[in-house]
Amino acid sequence: MKYDEEQQALINDFKRQYADIHHKIQWGVKTFEMKNGVLHDDAVHRVCHALHLKGLAFATEVRLKCGNVADVVCPAHVKPIIEVMSTESDNGMARKILRLPLELQKGVIVLKADDVMKLFPSEVVEGVFLS
Repeated sequence: MKYDEEQQALINDFKRQYADIHHKIQWGVKTFEMKNGVLHDDAVHRVCHALHLKGLAFATEVRLKCGNVADVVCPAHVKPIIEVMSTESDNGMARKILRLPLELQKGVIVLKADDVMKLFPSEVVEGVFLS
C-alpha cells in the first residue's frame, strides 16, 4: 500500500526508533498470532478497520526493540500504539506498558476486547480516535 509522504515519514521514523529490525512489518495488513484468542483477533480487526476507514497506516503484531509485541501500531495516529485486552489483567497490561520507552508510554490506547465487540463500526472509529 502506498502512503502519502507525511505518513511514510512517520512510518520510517517509528521503524528506525522503535521496531525490531529482525522482524518484518506488514503495513495495512491484519496478521494473526496463534496465541491470541478469537475475541482478541476480532477486536483487533475492528480497530484496524476503523484506522483503514480513516486512511491511516497500521501494522499488527509489531515486535519492538524493548521486547514487547504491540497489537496495533499506527505512527500517524495521535497515540501510536493500541493494545487490546482480552485475557490480560490490568496489572499485566500496566507492566507491558512500563516496558515501553518513556516517550511511548503515554502514547498507548488500551481497549477491552469485550467493549470493542459491543460497539457498532462507527462507534469503534469514535472510540479509537477519542481515546
